[in-house]
Amino acid sequence: MKRDVARMNKQKKEMQRLRTSLAAVDEKILRDLAKRFKLVKKIGKIKARSGMTALQKREWLKGESKRRKLSKRLLLSQELITKVYKLIHQEAIRVQKS
Repeated sequence: MKRDVARMNKQKKEMQRLRTSLAAVDEKILRDLAKRFKLVKKIGKIKARSGMTALQKREWLKGESKRRKLSKRLLLSQELITKVYKLIHQEAIRVQKS
């Protein structure tokens, strides 16, 4: 019984440690996303001054290809990465148009 309690306590501590690490990764993702959108705004200003449209299909496709290859190397779901970046790209276009 004592061993079971000790094992449960050890598992709880490990779960807490992992959750703390996960929270740190989530924070990094959000901070990096904020940096990305600052860059998007700058790009949008340049595009507006140059008379370019927010959507640059060739660039999107080039980036999509790179993301697909990287997600495969990192053993990430390509479907997930495609969905996530589609949302990010839609927001980037919205930001560039505003």
